[in-house]
Amino acid sequence: IPGGLGTDLAKSRGAELGLSAAVSAVDSASSALAAATSDVATAQAARGAAAAELDSISGDQRAVAARAARARAKLQRLVGVAVTSSDDRLPALLSAKSPAEARARLTSIESITDAAADAARDWSRRRAEIDGRTDRAARRVADADAVVEQATRRRDLAQAAVDASTVRLTGAQV
Repeated sequence: IPGGLGTDLAKSRGAELGLSAAVSAVDSASSALAAATSDVATAQAARGAAAAELDSISGDQRAVAARAARARAKLQRLVGVAVTSSDDRLPALLSAKSPAEARARLTSIESITDAAADAARDWSRRRAEIDGRTDRAARRVADADAVVEQATRRRDLAQAAVDASTVRLTGAQV
């Protein structure tokens, strides 16, 4: 090929291939960036859902505590009416004016004792259930935070790849 035209054609072909590779790199990096950005949004939504569940559980805890406080107040009112101490049961029964009144007092004492034991068991069961739910929700929030962090890192790396590919593409176009 006369006058170095072959060298110019080879350079032109090399530049064309370099431009094509740079365009492909930008496209690939842009696709990776879009996927990573989507992953970040998905992870953030999952984290928001886990945090909302944790907030809901906190509301449940407040409701259980309020029910326990109401039960405790009711129990205290009942205790004001009947004697619950084992040391005071006998005098309470002996001071009754009739066997029917003694039976009524004993029944009242037993029902108060049973109610207190039932309330304590219910409180303990509900508290254990809510504590378990709280622990699971807190773990989901922590897991979601880790996923958000990883997705954000991938997105940042993909953005850096897009930027670098764009610079190479600009150079190839020149």
